Amino acid sequence: MFVYEKVSEIDKDLYYKISKDLWHEGTSWYVDKERELYIICIGRFGWSDPYFFMMNYKDKRIKIQVWERRLKKEPEDIWVDIPNSLSNDTEDISRIVHEAYAENVFDGITEMAELKEIKFAIRDYMED
Repeated sequence: MFVYEKVSEIDKDLYYKISKDLWHEGTSWYVDKERELYIICIGRFGWSDPYFFMMNYKDKRIKIQVWERRLKKEPEDIWVDIPNSLSNDTEDISRIVHEAYAENVFDGITEMAELKEIKFAIRDYMED
C-alpha cells in the first residue's frame, strides 16, 4: 500500500537518485516501504502535457506519464518508460501502476476515470 509522506533528510540521497531533483524540507513522495517502491511527482511542462512521475523498481528508475482525461476526452492513458533490463517485468510493473492508480497516488491530477491501459516504451537511455 502506498502512503504519502514527507521525505526525511535521511532519505534525500534516495530521493535524488530516483527523481534527479534536489531534496528540500517539505519534499514528499508516495512510498510502499515493504516493497521498497517510491513514486515521486516531477510535474509537467505545459498545460497540455502529461504529468511526469518517477518510480524506482528493482533499483532502476522508471518514468510514468499520466495523460489527463480532460485533455484526451477518454479514459486515462499511462505511458511507462523502462530500461531494457526491466523488459521482462512489464506485467509486474503494470500491476504496481494499477495499484498506485487505484490507491489515488495520481489523485488531483486525473479525474480518476477508468484506467484504459498502460503502454510501455523500453529505452536504452533509462539505464543508470
